[in-house]
Amino acid sequence: MNHSLLPKPGASLRSLITSTGYRPHFVQRGTVKDLDDQALEARRGRNYDLLTQSAEQWIAAIDKDGDHEWRHLVRSGWARYAMVLRYMARQADTRTLRRPARLIALRLVLVEIAAIIKRATAEIPSMHRTRWWESPFAHWLQAARAQTGLPARLIRDQLGNHLDVDVRTLERWQNGEPIGKLSWPYLEAVRAALQGCSLSEAQTKRLTGWLAMVVWVQSFSQSLRKKVSAMVDQLELPKLRTLDQVIEDLHGTAAPFDDDLLPLVGPVVARLNQLLRDAKQHRDAIEQRLSLLHSVCEVGGPTAAAEYRPLWLLMTARYFARVERKEQALSYFEQAHQAAWWRGGPIQHDILREALCYAVGVNDKVRSNQYWDDLYLLGLNSGPKSELDNQHMRRLSREFNRVFAPLKAVKRISAPYRGIVMDQPFMLSAKDLANPNRISAEAEGSVRYSVFMRAIMFGTLADVKALVAKGASMDRVVEESGEHPLVTALRRAEDTKDLDVVRYLLTLPIESKTINLEASTRRQTALWLAINIGDPEIVVSLLEKGADPAQACYTSPSSLIYAMGKLADCLLPDMVHQREAYLAGRTPTDIYDANARAIFDIELAPNRQAQYAFLNNPIAAKFHQEVMDHYRGEAPARRAVVMALLANDADPNCRYPDTNGHEGYWTPTLNAAQLGDLAVLKAMISAGGDPWLSLDNDSPLAQKDALWAATLYKQDHVVQYLMGHLPSRT
Repeated sequence: MNHSLLPKPGASLRSLITSTGYRPHFVQRGTVKDLDDQALEARRGRNYDLLTQSAEQWIAAIDKDGDHEWRHLVRSGWARYAMVLRYMARQADTRTLRRPARLIALRLVLVEIAAIIKRATAEIPSMHRTRWWESPFAHWLQAARAQTGLPARLIRDQLGNHLDVDVRTLERWQNGEPIGKLSWPYLEAVRAALQGCSLSEAQTKRLTGWLAMVVWVQSFSQSLRKKVSAMVDQLELPKLRTLDQVIEDLHGTAAPFDDDLLPLVGPVVARLNQLLRDAKQHRDAIEQRLSLLHSVCEVGGPTAAAEYRPLWLLMTARYFARVERKEQALSYFEQAHQAAWWRGGPIQHDILREALCYAVGVNDKVRSNQYWDDLYLLGLNSGPKSELDNQHMRRLSREFNRVFAPLKAVKRISAPYRGIVMDQPFMLSAKDLANPNRISAEAEGSVRYSVFMRAIMFGTLADVKALVAKGASMDRVVEESGEHPLVTALRRAEDTKDLDVVRYLLTLPIESKTINLEASTRRQTALWLAINIGDPEIVVSLLEKGADPAQACYTSPSSLIYAMGKLADCLLPDMVHQREAYLAGRTPTDIYDANARAIFDIELAPNRQAQYAFLNNPIAAKFHQEVMDHYRGEAPARRAVVMALLANDADPNCRYPDTNGHEGYWTPTLNAAQLGDLAVLKAMISAGGDPWLSLDNDSPLAQKDALWAATLYKQDHVVQYLMGHLPSRT
């Protein structure tokens, strides 16, 4: 059994929901089993989904009881706490820690509790920060009395009548004992308790949220309350450096190792790594050393077993993988993962990475989805969780081919780099003309193209027309990659700026299904590539043929948002926040990252920063700038593409998160105000864009609308225009 010292997000969420009195909400909705299963991690492959859904249900119930103030506080507080738990689990190796470690881990949890209570008293004032710990319920009655003018006893008795609770029970609650029979829905109970007063709805909901907080805090023991209250006044919200200090303190409690074991194990592991390069030729030697490593786990005592068992399991899995005993390899990878799960600190990253790549490579979809889900639980990938679809499987298969070479993944993938020598002009053969839709493999079978696609890549417009005359189809798709002739032509046009082939192909029949297909592991669509080219006529042609303007483009949720990003590159080419977001790993991983061995979100930042260091070389920087200028395009063309999308029902109010990691959701309309492009802003508004939509509807602190964005970015002409169109505040 894997016993973890550190709390897990799922179990913590269930504890919070239960102790705050919101479990009946899940019972009524019929989702209480989902809540319990995610707490126990009982549904491998779906635990992160259930965790996310349960958290959202809880926050939605809080919103109905306490409105946006409490929703915002709980959402951000839960996000912070889950982040802390994941960071600690990734960094703290707790397999061999001794008893004092439990006190350190408990203090970490208490600090987070103190932090959220301190925030609540500061941001939603109603309860005094230091006076309510002995009996929160009694203090809540006094706060309600002060705001309503009703006697505290009347408020208490009316609450008791609503809940059908006797006076003695109410008195026990006032004395600080745990509160029973008081749970969701709180708003109905508070309205009943405050009968006879004229308190506003906002004030009533504020008190309602505090009543749920009272139920939570009063579920603590008195000694625990004292510990939390002692932290509140001296508290500074922990930063990651503080968490690193906690990790150092935890590791300081580790049991001492047997000094005789490391000199024995080290050479064995080193030799195993050498032998595994050609495992089929060294089976006996490998099995002998694996047996020796296993014996260390069996006879070295509990500390040695905890330390070395995941390593033995991992090395055994690698051996079975390389000798192509798939089922044994899958089994041992799973055992290694479970032995280290939420206990092994950094080793979990390595095990999970290799286990996922192997499961993907051999096309075990069940185990692949289980590991993929665990990535999000551990925080190696950032939410929201994406589906482990064919594109992700192909991207991860590249790492399988590298790690387990010379084995090849089941999924067909292209080589990282291919050199094509064109020692003579491209020519169509009689065989090509006889079957223009024939698909053939290249690069040792790693990629496939149709004859028509090859002509589009390397031939002339005359070659393309000749194949069309022989029956070439625009809807012939390479199944594993989603590649098709139109995408091929658009890529060529983007690179060469030669649009003749694309324009010709857009005169031919093509299904909207084909146009909206996602091609390659980059998930490129025809509309995405057309926006890159920056030609409004091509964009309009695609929209008329059925391209979906609401479909995601790269990291953008819609084509209009993506087109606004391309316009921003022209208007403000030095907007450093875009580069910062990329270098910090906040934009999704793609095939270029995979080529550089970065396959998890957490691996992106160090990898990208290392690659970006090449710009310190002046020659490299000059070359990079020339490439950027080639693909950037001109602002008038970029603006015309935005206008074309707006004229074809693109949504100017589509929400998207701040790419620099801040809270808040932008829209294309707000973005136009930020950029200072008044013509685009007016077009957005004409198309239904709302300039008064706030960047952050969850925040009660500020209205961050288009006027705010234009003011912040000193777009004075936009500010002047918006000031003349302020809505009436009746």
